[in-house]
Amino acid sequence: MTTQLCSTPACSNDAYTLGPDDLCYRVGPRAYGGQPEARAVCESEGGRLAEIKNEEQFYFLQGMVSSLAENWFWIGVVDASSGPR
Repeated sequence: MTTQLCSTPACSNDAYTLGPDDLCYRVGPRAYGGQPEARAVCESEGGRLAEIKNEEQFYFLQGMVSSLAENWFWIGVVDASSGPR
């Protein structure tokens, strides 16, 4: 079981935290399937899996998850040759 990190352009409720890149981030809820299911949860809220693009964002997201009991998180990735997945 894993938890996903979602990002969205608007903080729709208190579950989201404004990040250093002016995107809003949320952790969870738990996704029982794989990456496609985690992506679907984020997309159902108008967001997508978080993509770590720089060191500042990495440390921000690390701070969000460091106090959680979860050890595994789904994040988004971008292949420079084919775009977001």
